[in-house]
Amino acid sequence: MNDLVLQDISDTDGVLLSDYLDAIAPYLPGGATPAFERVWIGTQVLPWEGSGDAYDTGILDSDFRDDNIGLAETAAASFVADYPDVDFEWYITYEANLAAFTDNSIKTAYDSFLTEYMNALNVVDPGHTYLWSPAIWTQYDDLPNPSGLSTNLSSCLRGLPSPLEITIQDGCGSGVGVKESSAQWRTFLQSAVGPETPVTLNAELFKIDGGIVTGDLSEVKQRLSYYLAHGVPLGAAFEIRFWHDLFY
Repeated sequence: MNDLVLQDISDTDGVLLSDYLDAIAPYLPGGATPAFERVWIGTQVLPWEGSGDAYDTGILDSDFRDDNIGLAETAAASFVADYPDVDFEWYITYEANLAAFTDNSIKTAYDSFLTEYMNALNVVDPGHTYLWSPAIWTQYDDLPNPSGLSTNLSSCLRGLPSPLEITIQDGCGSGVGVKESSAQWRTFLQSAVGPETPVTLNAELFKIDGGIVTGDLSEVKQRLSYYLAHGVPLGAAFEIRFWHDLFY
């Protein structure tokens, strides 16, 4: 298996979730019996309690951004101290809705957040690549200003302090995307950020049915086949429990 993402490693106080980390640590790169080529270590995200959501309103609140960076720094430092043998990269747990980057204020807020987040974790443990898995809540053909969006995405995501890889949520499990649009989005974003920032798709393996449950095997296989047939590179998929239920 190639990549494993540990999205959350702590609670919202920054206390490590040691029970599950202890269980999986031997199977991570650097562990006694590694089962993955790369592991991406996320941190945790605070709940946004204001109006709107964390992606379009919360991100504009500088105190909320700072609190999330502080939480990430605490969790990251604890992980590095408690699991010194793990060979890892960093994962950015705080997500985004990329379509909202047409709003210059949101673009600027994420530019500040991503830069400060990387700077903080680079102090904890430098020299890592970062992975990010933002959402796309608007179909590609419905984007009102693709040119302006491309300009803002390029401005925000090029020239960050550390190397970045992006795996876009395809939205097909959560019901906000369709495979054809998600494939177009990936090509669009890759063009905006340039070849130095690889862009893949996170093919959601779940569906919404009174909650998040395992997706339909036939639909997932059809979607994955479509991506492969159209040369769409795939990244880590959300999430491993659904992958196991679907294929084993």
